Amino acid sequence: MMMMTPNMREERKQPSYHYSVQFRAIVLCAGFVTLLTGLSVRLIHVQHTCHEEMVRLTEEEVYRKVIIPARRGDISDRDRRPLATTHPVSALVLDKYKTPSTAEIHRIASQQAHWTTADLNQLTAAKTVDIYYRMLAHRLAVPLQRDMGDLYKRLIRKNKDLIIQKDIDSEVAHRLVEELEEEGFSGLRCEDSMNRSYVSETLACHVLGFVDARLHGQSGIELGMNDFLHGTNGSRLYDLHGQVVEENAPEDGRHVVLTIDSTFQAIAEEVMDRHYQALRPEAMTAIFAEPSSGEILALVNRPGFNPADGGNADKKSQWNTAVASVYEPGSTFKIVTLGSALDQDLVRMDTVVNCHNGYYAKLDLKDASRGRPSATVRDVLAYSLNTGTYMVAQQMKPSSYYTYMGNFGLGKKTGIRLPAEAKGFIPHPNHGWGRKPKQLSRLGMGYTLNASPLQILGFMNVVCNGGDLVKHRIVRHIVSAKDQQVTAEMPREVAERVISPRTAASLKSALVHAVENGTGRRVQIPGYVVGGKSGTAGKVINGRYINNRNIVSFLGFIGDEIDVALIGIVLVDDPQNEGRRHGGSVAGPIFKEIA
Repeated sequence: MMMMTPNMREERKQPSYHYSVQFRAIVLCAGFVTLLTGLSVRLIHVQHTCHEEMVRLTEEEVYRKVIIPARRGDISDRDRRPLATTHPVSALVLDKYKTPSTAEIHRIASQQAHWTTADLNQLTAAKTVDIYYRMLAHRLAVPLQRDMGDLYKRLIRKNKDLIIQKDIDSEVAHRLVEELEEEGFSGLRCEDSMNRSYVSETLACHVLGFVDARLHGQSGIELGMNDFLHGTNGSRLYDLHGQVVEENAPEDGRHVVLTIDSTFQAIAEEVMDRHYQALRPEAMTAIFAEPSSGEILALVNRPGFNPADGGNADKKSQWNTAVASVYEPGSTFKIVTLGSALDQDLVRMDTVVNCHNGYYAKLDLKDASRGRPSATVRDVLAYSLNTGTYMVAQQMKPSSYYTYMGNFGLGKKTGIRLPAEAKGFIPHPNHGWGRKPKQLSRLGMGYTLNASPLQILGFMNVVCNGGDLVKHRIVRHIVSAKDQQVTAEMPREVAERVISPRTAASLKSALVHAVENGTGRRVQIPGYVVGGKSGTAGKVINGRYINNRNIVSFLGFIGDEIDVALIGIVLVDDPQNEGRRHGGSVAGPIFKEIA
């Protein structure tokens, strides 16, 4: 067993290096250096990185910033009749920390409620405040058109900033606060904002669209022209004494003048509403325009919605079928097929083509109307003969035919200032129809491609403008907020020379023939020259066409012997009427009634 010597005990008593004075000094110095470094970093961070945030927090403690809302610009029709406008409104707010002194409440009570000094002196502090709120409720009941009991219950809530009522006319609210302050009621103030209103519950709802709670556009022109309409808010800075120390004036939004004629729009909507109830379709659309300028005069979709409550409308009602939906156009597309061949001098209107007695067995191609062995190109268009259309279409080079489709405006957006516009689809010849006759036969009669109703309206635009595709537009002017001067024009614009004037005149004559003798006979209007083309396409449900479920349309124009005053399209998605569900029998009469 090993014995511990005195020297060994002495050695163990010596403190180790880790607990030496020198080590403690080093740790202490390092701690101070770390602390000072951290403080320095924090100061630099506050001074540079957080400077603006610190200034903002300080200002919030010392100043009160009030937003001065900009007025959103109006939307009006072509004659400057308002369709959507903005009104300044205010919320009446009570600051509960600014309740008057007991002496002031006594003064008000003696004047307003005829309390005696003796009765007032017997009240407790709590009862005195309660009397104040009852007097304030009594004073506010008449101008706010509210029940005094309900107002009292609201006033005794414990909120610091209590909103008494929103959406009061600003002039009324500010005048009321001034009167109450003169009477001794304190702590009341107005918080200003803007309220968007529409002249009708449904008029032009899909054109106008709607705004959210912050008055930012969410659909229609409200969204498409939001950058012009919204304006820029101003601000006012108050110090602790309520004095204005800084003010930035708001910049109001500009006004938008549409091409829409609100009277014509109302007529179109009344007709569409009646037929929508009778036909019970999935959806309906009508667009009418002035061909020479391309200006849209009326645009109606059904179902519709109330723009004032647009955010709560279902998606189906909000959907702008006229520009955002695409469909297979059916026989209205024959204008493109036959017009393209005519323009290339492959046929003339009096050219006779083989119609195979209404059934071309090789391609399983049938005519909807009574079969005939042959027909002129004019009658092929007038009677909507599928067999004859194919015999014309197969004479064209696929590449040329494809180019004409694009020139007619298919497969690309029109550029109208309405959001969510669809560009549609036209199949390239390499997709099959350039080499396969059966696919070409379906394409020629308006299947295997799709387009929006607005794009289809472009076909008639070309016919009635001597072969030029004039861009359709729905915005006419931008007007300044202050002096109501026009600051921007939306001029007439020719997008494309599509066909020659001679071809356009031939098509126009054939379309008049279609109304006088062909599939559009139900659209004749005594005293007017009417031309048009019906369209019927099978409705696809779960990937296949369903018998007697159709999307039907009528594309037409109306005018006199010299000029065309109006072009339009009516589309009905899956009508549920008894009898024939074809474009000429369903959509045609609606076009006639509106036109």
